[in-house]
Amino acid sequence: QFFLCSVYVPMCTEKINIPIGPCGGMCLSVKRRCEPVLKEFGFAWPESLNCSKFPPQNDHNHMCMEGPGDEEVPLPHKTPLQPGEECHSVGTNSDQYIWVKRSLNCVLKCGYDAGLYSRSAKEFTDIWMAVWASLCFISTAFTVLTFLIDSSRFSYPERPIIFLSMCYNIYSIAYIVRLTVGRERISCDFEEAAEPVLIQEGLKNTGCAIIFLLMYFFGMASSIWW
Repeated sequence: QFFLCSVYVPMCTEKINIPIGPCGGMCLSVKRRCEPVLKEFGFAWPESLNCSKFPPQNDHNHMCMEGPGDEEVPLPHKTPLQPGEECHSVGTNSDQYIWVKRSLNCVLKCGYDAGLYSRSAKEFTDIWMAVWASLCFISTAFTVLTFLIDSSRFSYPERPIIFLSMCYNIYSIAYIVRLTVGRERISCDFEEAAEPVLIQEGLKNTGCAIIFLLMYFFGMASSIWW
């Protein structure tokens, strides 16, 4: 509407002796969006609206109205008819991704029987992490309890070893809690799509956010104490 008004009812001012019409950029932007609709009904783009007739941009040589529409307006993304229709570009494992309408993105499926790795590999990883997390918890808990029994034995420069052990102890607890609660309850979002998907925004899941904060904070703290 703005474009048509600027063509047929251009702006006039006493300071300039010529009417000020639309810029070529706005014309091209409108043409890109409107010409396909016109063609569907058998109409061609009017010759009177030929974009080459209008100044390419508003400057000291040619005055024109840029107005809304010069910027490229993204077309709304179509909703796929079948899950994964829009995910072929991710590669050979496109069947393990699902289209999420809210984020307009392909997201990895979540669960023991979905995703990029097999169920056996995930179960082995759970056992591997459980063993090392348990050993870490037991060894660091022993060190911390030894300190609590007789704190005077550990003075500087040995004291940072205790703080390091405390950090690793809580760090291991984060792994143990995650293994106890379960992979799906921590890592999967059941409401985002038709199938469970891997969480992209941890704040949507309280358990995921807590585990992340424990691992991130105490992991960084342990590195600093090193």
